[in-house]
Amino acid sequence: MSKPWCHDLGGGLMTRTLRALVVLVACALVLAGCSRLPQSGPVGESEDLGTTGESVTHTFNPAGPAEDASPESIINGFIVAATGVQDDFAVARSYLTDSAAEQWDPLARTLVYQGSPAVVSTEDTDTYTVQLEVDSAVDAQGVMSPLPSETTEALEIKLTEVDGQWRISELPDGIALDSAQFSALFVSQTLYFYDFDYHNAVPDTRWFLDRPGQATAIVEALITGPASYLEGAVANPMEQVELARPSVPISSGTASIDVKADSLAGTSALQRQRIEHQLQMTLGTRPRISDVKLTVGLEDVDTGEPDPQFRETPTTYSVGARQIAINHDTNQLVYYQGSNITEIPGVADVSSLGPHEPTMNVEGNRFVFLNEDSTQMVGATNGSAVQELASGTDLLAPSLDNRGWAWTVSSVEDEHSEDAGESENAEAAVSGGEQTLLASEFDGEQVQEISVPWLMDGEIKAVRVSPEGSRIAMILERDNSQQLFISGIVRDDSGKPLGLVEPLVVETAAPANRVQWYSMNEVLIGEVSSSERVELEMIGLAGTSVTFKPMLGMRGFSTGAGNATVYAETDDEVYIRVGTNWRAQEDNADDLSYPG
Repeated sequence: MSKPWCHDLGGGLMTRTLRALVVLVACALVLAGCSRLPQSGPVGESEDLGTTGESVTHTFNPAGPAEDASPESIINGFIVAATGVQDDFAVARSYLTDSAAEQWDPLARTLVYQGSPAVVSTEDTDTYTVQLEVDSAVDAQGVMSPLPSETTEALEIKLTEVDGQWRISELPDGIALDSAQFSALFVSQTLYFYDFDYHNAVPDTRWFLDRPGQATAIVEALITGPASYLEGAVANPMEQVELARPSVPISSGTASIDVKADSLAGTSALQRQRIEHQLQMTLGTRPRISDVKLTVGLEDVDTGEPDPQFRETPTTYSVGARQIAINHDTNQLVYYQGSNITEIPGVADVSSLGPHEPTMNVEGNRFVFLNEDSTQMVGATNGSAVQELASGTDLLAPSLDNRGWAWTVSSVEDEHSEDAGESENAEAAVSGGEQTLLASEFDGEQVQEISVPWLMDGEIKAVRVSPEGSRIAMILERDNSQQLFISGIVRDDSGKPLGLVEPLVVETAAPANRVQWYSMNEVLIGEVSSSERVELEMIGLAGTSVTFKPMLGMRGFSTGAGNATVYAETDDEVYIRVGTNWRAQEDNADDLSYPG
């Protein structure tokens, strides 16, 4: 019988005294029956695999259970044997009873741990606990969730004797791998879905076992649908497809996806074109796959002439090299590019409003900023007067999405937002706590108060909508620690935001109060301060994390998808990141921001 994992979220840094106590306790556990998994020795062999239709780079050949092995040795051997993915983890299953081997689902969850597992005996002589210090977890969908530092997981395992040999009779579903084993056995893969009106591709990063049949697993994942934090926020034409056979053969660079005729019955040419393009976007990134084709009964599917509504959505996105900024001599909105500022033709004089925290759209003709005391989110164009988009208290730096909606957060409700919430057009409810997430249509006709029930016990520090407009990144503070949330944006057919999906929660290595999208799959975060040392962290949705060289007094930073450039600001200078260092630029502008 499979049982759930239990976990303990440790927090904070241990003092020297506490570390010493932990060492003493660990030693006591060893003396009391704590067995540690050997990390070297004759536990098995590994070899490189040759090339097939789909090849893997490495495989492990662990040993099966030894004759008359102790319960601890059986558990240790099983953990190592989980690296042997061949024949559906046949070697690992040999450590289990027949019943447990049949029920165990190895890919229900994968824990990535550091250090060595500790096998601890309990009062029940047939029951043991395996203690792990876990860095991250990958769920059955392949979605990775980094965990807080010092997170521990406890696996309860029961054994029984079968013909005089110990075998595992009860265990949780899933496997545990150290980081090196995980890197050797798993590979990240981006699935692509569409935004609500099929104008943009939306990436969804997953982790799959690097073994033959991977293309099949990827197609099956597309059919199953997006990760939970994107459900309801993206369109998936593949959801109606059913494979005719559990394989996706690859020949001469072409992956053939044979589907049941019934699953395409009644579909239009436009639907079939979108299905094929979704497969091309996703599988086209795989080695040795340059093309895809849909088949029924192994015969090519006729996708028809290109439909006028069909768009080949790109998988990359660039916001361009031009930024918006505030000229610190005139207090006016300006363009900033290559350390030079230029005036924005036709834009109104906003200097009297004390503008700060500006942003703009990719076209560079719509601008949003906060007034001096952060009580108004203001919109401007290069051909009309300024207008109030929303009002509130302690508004956060705005984000302008590609659908013309400006986002901010207010600390409290005010009369303007209450009226909007009660209007016929504002359908969403107010979020919990003392903050309200606002989305305002740029023309000012609608102000949406977005319902975010999962923010009840946290404080939003920053928001930024993704380049394609289907996701929002948020920094949330809880119990004096910050987390990065990535959530899908649910919109109606007109593009009006209605709500946010339960988020993907990503732990950060350092505190943060700002977030920017560096690419479609990476965000840059940091806790800006005019007086403190600031270290930026780039977080990839595939589970990667890179920290930048720190800077004293970094009060702002900017980056944008598609240009791989990062700027930082202090009270005295503007800097650009060159390699791993910061190089000073001419200081003639403040509050730099790429579109978004």
